[in-house]
Amino acid sequence: QVAEGIRNAVDLQFVLPSAVLESGHAFSYYEHIAGVFEAAGYFAPAAQFSRRALSSLQEESERPDTDITSDVRLERQQKLWFKIFHAELECNSYEAAYMAMMANPDSKLQLECLRHLTGVLCERDNVAMLCRLSFPGLQEEIEHSLLFKARHSDLLARPCYYKILYSFHVYRGNYRNAASAMYQYARRLGTAIRQSGDVARLLVEQGQALLACVNGLTIVDREYAWVVVSHQSDDDNASEASTCKRRRIAIGRYDASVKQGQDIDIVELEQVRREYTLCMARLTLGSSFSELFSRNILLEPEDAIALFVKLGMYDAAISFARVFALKLDTIF
Repeated sequence: QVAEGIRNAVDLQFVLPSAVLESGHAFSYYEHIAGVFEAAGYFAPAAQFSRRALSSLQEESERPDTDITSDVRLERQQKLWFKIFHAELECNSYEAAYMAMMANPDSKLQLECLRHLTGVLCERDNVAMLCRLSFPGLQEEIEHSLLFKARHSDLLARPCYYKILYSFHVYRGNYRNAASAMYQYARRLGTAIRQSGDVARLLVEQGQALLACVNGLTIVDREYAWVVVSHQSDDDNASEASTCKRRRIAIGRYDASVKQGQDIDIVELEQVRREYTLCMARLTLGSSFSELFSRNILLEPEDAIALFVKLGMYDAAISFARVFALKLDTIF
């Protein structure tokens, strides 16, 4: 009826584009109406008429006398699903936008929608939805996208993409990758501590990141309780040299956090635990020795024990020494 009306209604010649009139197809009419609503900022009806266009396209292409080729149908379907995705996203209908993205037969458009959806959910503080959606076949792409954003975003700005990546992995039970995200965050915070004046705040954030990493690695089997990170130069590692010795190898396996052919560090659970203990010691002792909140200060484990003893915090000194496997001679 719509197609017949387009062909026979004289008045429509004054309001419809010539392409719609010449095609005589109902899906062209619905697609045009959807575009009008979209241009006016009415995204709910834009999505509604785009779906009508899809249904009409399917019906008309299945007719024996159809002049719609398979290539034309595929091209229109890709375009319409793309429009539906953006319209639903503008309406904050995230699940509907997700379904439109997954239904799009064009893989390039699907990836474009995926990156856009990921960014919008993160920026609108809807990480729970990002974690809940399944994204079959696209999870690795999301991980790469979040990791890229984490590495290139302001470390102290919101949203924190390291934390989002951590939540994404935890929701899927991938605790080692979750721990890896938090360790990378902690390491970047360590660099920021050496460059920023707000050392105390950054130490708190670093301590929380290291603790999350420890918790994640504690859950996995002991043989997998380690993370892979890009190798740092000696200068970058100066603040951590006293806490652990890392094994450095040429990368021989896939890991989303490092580039192929790049030297990597294998950081084990015990090493992360020592970094966390040293970070918390600096925070605790900093309340009495303010110079520890200077960005140029490097707290050695032996110095931390001496300062604990000086404050009469013998239990803390003993616990600290045991973590680092240091002798207790200086405490007694």
